[in-house]
Amino acid sequence: MPHSTVIIDHPEPGTNRRSGACSESRNVTFDSRRGRGQNLGMAGRQATVYHAVCAEISAERLETLRVLRERTASTCRVRVVHVGGGKAADGLPLHARVQMPLQYGWLATPTLSSLAATDDPYIVHVWSSRALAWAASHTGAGYAPGGAPRALLVQADSYVDLPRLARWWRSLKDRTNTHFVCPTAISRRRLVEVGVAANDAVLIRDSLDFGALNSADAAGLRKRLGLTPSDTVVLVLPPVTRAAGSINATWAALVLQKVLPGVRVLVPGDGRETRRINRLVRSTVEDGVTRFDRGRLTFAELMAASDLAVFVPAGDAPVGGLVWAMGAGVPIVGSAVPAVTELLAHGHNAWLCRPNDPKDATRRMLQALERKEEARRLAETARAQAFKAFGRQRMVEQYEAVYANLLAGRCVGEGIGDSTLV
Repeated sequence: MPHSTVIIDHPEPGTNRRSGACSESRNVTFDSRRGRGQNLGMAGRQATVYHAVCAEISAERLETLRVLRERTASTCRVRVVHVGGGKAADGLPLHARVQMPLQYGWLATPTLSSLAATDDPYIVHVWSSRALAWAASHTGAGYAPGGAPRALLVQADSYVDLPRLARWWRSLKDRTNTHFVCPTAISRRRLVEVGVAANDAVLIRDSLDFGALNSADAAGLRKRLGLTPSDTVVLVLPPVTRAAGSINATWAALVLQKVLPGVRVLVPGDGRETRRINRLVRSTVEDGVTRFDRGRLTFAELMAASDLAVFVPAGDAPVGGLVWAMGAGVPIVGSAVPAVTELLAHGHNAWLCRPNDPKDATRRMLQALERKEEARRLAETARAQAFKAFGRQRMVEQYEAVYANLLAGRCVGEGIGDSTLV
């Protein structure tokens, strides 16, 4: 029989409720338009936000969670719960750790209910679809017996998980106040296409640490990677996955190296697709051309070490790395798919190539490296757009507005607009 254990440090939780798509508002002492310094919750009762994570949380989402944990502590109680086995993220303090098979989330409900034993309002914010089994069982009805609202908020990042999330939503919508956060307009559209109500999904773009981008030591990073000042570094943008077309990006860059011998290819991460690319590289005579960072470099460091960024998915894929490249002012070659074109336009802020066409990607990369003045202009345009659209403060205020909307019974996306215009 599967079993669960939970370690709890000073639980200070709350409870939660099911609201309709757009129901009547409750008394909430939080100004979602300003968002700073106001308590989040019902009058006189502070809300708790439980962040449910598991070992598979992506680097992009972990970065977002760290920012929210730090910057929302003044408006609500913040608790991080690690669900399932595996290693917890470094530097992320845990309120509770649940050791159990993730598919048996309901078994943990009696134990985890002690996390939310008070009558204060709370939200369970799920950062991985694999942690949803626990969170859905834990959240329960839309209201606590004392009338405090409850809500379940799910990050909808992985395109392959969207149909599964929609099935969860249909099974939970009459029992829980369940809503979704999408990082791109296309992911929100796909979620609606598989059956989720549009009022239950909100778009919140990723954010950037411009301080880290500006302070990264490019010369030192290149030296650590065994690169010379004269090398031209082509970065395969994360995430490095099959869906992101990473192997096509690598292959196109290796072909480019035949034309421009000074080209070096930087492949980040240490996952399955990175290892697959490593095997491809070792099977060619280009072994000295490629560098693998083994997951040691941050997004800001990857951008600082690079002269050109390549992201060529054949279809839908997460665009977190693309956002960082825009903010860093690195010239970009991307494929003309909806996830990319909602941020980039050919000849305006990037070069776009045909999807699933490494030859066309190589041609665009060659143009980007040879037309230096045009490359500088496009990169500066992308950076200016990123500076306006992907600020940390904007993202935090939008999440705080989402929390306030859920606890007040408003539409999850009320007052929240898309920050990008391309």
